[in-house]
Amino acid sequence: MGELITLTLRKPSDVDEAELLHRRSAVAEQVLDEAITEAGREHIIVPVKPTRGNVIDKVAPMLTRLHRDALFLGQAFAGDPQLAGRLSVTNRDALNVTADAFAESSKTLTATLDADHSHQDENVRLARASFERLRTASNNACEMIEKNSVLPFVLNLIVKDLGDFY
Repeated sequence: MGELITLTLRKPSDVDEAELLHRRSAVAEQVLDEAITEAGREHIIVPVKPTRGNVIDKVAPMLTRLHRDALFLGQAFAGDPQLAGRLSVTNRDALNVTADAFAESSKTLTATLDADHSHQDENVRLARASFERLRTASNNACEMIEKNSVLPFVLNLIVKDLGDFY
């Protein structure tokens, strides 16, 4: 998802690469969903509980929501083909900083989830700090982008949904 969002912010016209990343994300989501379902059948995981502490239940739906957000971001550019051309150098720079922050945040979150649990507290702190840099970069970009475009709305939606992981 991070790669798809980053690509869309950097190169909104690269629809071929976006489609490839979209398909890869969809396959990965399906594999994750099947693995969670199978683990539940095999009683490898604790049954579903409606608490924030049970991350297993929340990951697949959150990734699906984030994937839809990423597609919505692509549609924001596709629905207004001149938007990318109307962005000033300052706007473009702000979106590039936001793209960098999305890339960093998604990599940091992935590293945290894959990490050795002995360093989990430090990894979580780093991931949250990375997310705060993303939130700041996105807010700055949204303040600069024309208010009548859907882009600020979509960026805020993605940051909010990504924030649910933290």
